[in-house]
Amino acid sequence: MASNNSSQNISNKAGEVTGQAQAKKDELIDRAGQATGQTQAKKDEVMEKASNAAQSAKDSAIETKDQAGGFLQQ
Repeated sequence: MASNNSSQNISNKAGEVTGQAQAKKDELIDRAGQATGQTQAKKDEVMEKASNAAQSAKDSAIETKDQAGGFLQQ
């Protein structure tokens, strides 16, 4: 009888450990998903800033060209 209780206790502990491992795995997967989302948001922000900087440089070049053209015509 004591052996049966021992086996039951071992089974219960194994089930408990398995449940804890599953919960930890789920937590880590959730964190990884959050990190992925944050990385994507940061990438989008950097791309937007780079696009704005490129457009600003293009606008400045056009303005400088127009000013130089006006100066040469004088």
